[in-house]
Amino acid sequence: MRAAKAELNANYELTAANQRKVDAAASALNDAIAVLSYLPADISELNTVLYQAKMMQAADYVDFSDVEEAIAAADEFLAGSYDIRNQATINELAQNLSTAIAALALAPADFTAIDNAIAAVPKDLHNYTEASVAALNAAVNTAKEAKNTITREDADWQAQVQAYAQDVLDAIAGLQKADVSYADTALLEMAIDMVDLYYPADYVDFSGVDAAVAAAQALLNAKPTADRQDEVDAAAMAIFDAIGALEWA
Repeated sequence: MRAAKAELNANYELTAANQRKVDAAASALNDAIAVLSYLPADISELNTVLYQAKMMQAADYVDFSDVEEAIAAADEFLAGSYDIRNQATINELAQNLSTAIAALALAPADFTAIDNAIAAVPKDLHNYTEASVAALNAAVNTAKEAKNTITREDADWQAQVQAYAQDVLDAIAGLQKADVSYADTALLEMAIDMVDLYYPADYVDFSGVDAAVAAAQALLNAKPTADRQDEVDAAAMAIFDAIGALEWA
């Protein structure tokens, strides 16, 4: 190419022979230009940040949409042809992706395992020893407190969540049955059933009976132990007294 250019720059006398030299040099220069190719673009930075973005998990962040859009734009561009003339576009794609990554906010940790474990705690713990119930309550409280401190910034946050959940499940499995004697509620249950024989509209005021039944039912639901037998008997008598005090409408 340089030789052809030098030939063209030479100051030839205008003769047929010299014209052929000039024409040949011009043709050679055109041929050299035709095979020129642009330098390749530098996509190393874009590839690096693109790989970083693709290794991220969308679920770890509050909103991953900007990163996903930047990834899509980069992939679309790289799927085509490009060279050094596109370097500015490549740099812009890399910067856009880096900016989107930098703006990400971590989502709260997923505490489903802890929540499920706590939900598995028996609703009624009266039948278990105080020691085993205390151990369970301690595990539950510790797990609840952990939810205030564990974040996705912790590299092992998932392992921590699983560990606290397992502690609760282990405490549930460790519940020990207590030797409990329960109050005799036969009379109380009979009193409650007896109320069904009365029609409230037939009486001036049935609210006393309703209140006595509500209190009795709450006591039954608490599964009273033998030491509350007097309370159970008093609840039954309260229903009988309320019925006895009814006045016909």
